[in-house]
Amino acid sequence: MSALESSLLELIREASTRLADDVWQGLVSAYRSETEDSRSKAIMRWILENQVTAAAENLPITPHTSSMHFHVECPAGTDRASLTEAARVAVANATKDGLVSQYLVDPISGKSLKTNVGVGMPQVHFAEAPSDALRIRLLMKGNGAEGAGWQTVLPDVSITAAFDLPGVRRAVLEALIRIQGRGCGPGVIGVGIGGDRASGMTLAHRQLFRGIGDRNSVRVIAQLEKQLLEDANNLGIGPLGLGGKTTLLGVKIAAESSPKESCYVSISYLGWTYRRQGVELTPDGEIKTWIYPRTSNYEIPKVATSAPKKVKPVDTTPKRRPRTAREALLEDARDKAIRTVDSVSAAKASAKGKKAKKATKSATSSSRSSTAAKKTAAKKKTKVAKKRTTGKG
Repeated sequence: MSALESSLLELIREASTRLADDVWQGLVSAYRSETEDSRSKAIMRWILENQVTAAAENLPITPHTSSMHFHVECPAGTDRASLTEAARVAVANATKDGLVSQYLVDPISGKSLKTNVGVGMPQVHFAEAPSDALRIRLLMKGNGAEGAGWQTVLPDVSITAAFDLPGVRRAVLEALIRIQGRGCGPGVIGVGIGGDRASGMTLAHRQLFRGIGDRNSVRVIAQLEKQLLEDANNLGIGPLGLGGKTTLLGVKIAAESSPKESCYVSISYLGWTYRRQGVELTPDGEIKTWIYPRTSNYEIPKVATSAPKKVKPVDTTPKRRPRTAREALLEDARDKAIRTVDSVSAAKASAKGKKAKKATKSATSSSRSSTAAKKTAAKKKTKVAKKRTTGKG
């Protein structure tokens, strides 16, 4: 293995197992901001514990990696083919060492590519360096984060977003609402304003190489970055989309020329598994310096203890959860049906009672008539008997 291949393998190892210090500090700050004893606080602690374990045991932060991107800044005349081959060899060795799980397949045959090396993967992008320095940055993305990317064309009447910066803001917030819970949040978004479909996404993707606390040098874009970060964290989406104060750790925006009829707003997303690192190499391929700040002190902040709270008696009465709209409609319909049945039954019972009362009255009247008839007949009979008796005398 050449010095260059060894250096790139070490770059992959560092990015896989240790978050850069700016990312770590961003996560620690998010952990502190979450409400005590909340679900979001517990999730953020789990995230921090994951990094502590990964660094201590030299294990990947996550095995899931769907794409690896090497961005190379090199002097004019550099042998780019050799650099690309070195990156491919390093990825194959990282897969063999377990730093990266097997994730690539041939999309035509479906056959697994056991070394994670195939056509177009890993991706190696080149740019000419302004000096003789050789710098290589690496970004490792999972499929969840890649799938959380988004692209909108302004103006967009469906979200009432015009072709202006307020429209860009509206488009980004709409995308965050649609992708919430995906991509292992909290994360960082890169936003590309302008260009075409391909260049806009490339521009957005490149923003993920910036530092967490970095701001665009263009004042109006820097203000939009700050505003969108505040807006995103006020949405309440929170870690993993389960609610909380931290939806994003950072927003990075850049712009390029756009057609006058429409403007692409492209979003590239990267979750808290922010596997990004870079190296500057010597002419011999040895690591000279690390581009992003490193740390070996991954410590979880201690939670301030407070006086024990008085324990209130636990209410064991079963509580009904709030009804959904569908349940409310069904229950209302059921109650209405029951009321209808009850009213019909009551009407039938009333009618039956009236009929019985009428029959009783009729029977009573008939009985009275019969009794009166009998009395009249008895009187007549008595009179006749008297007359006969008188006649005989």
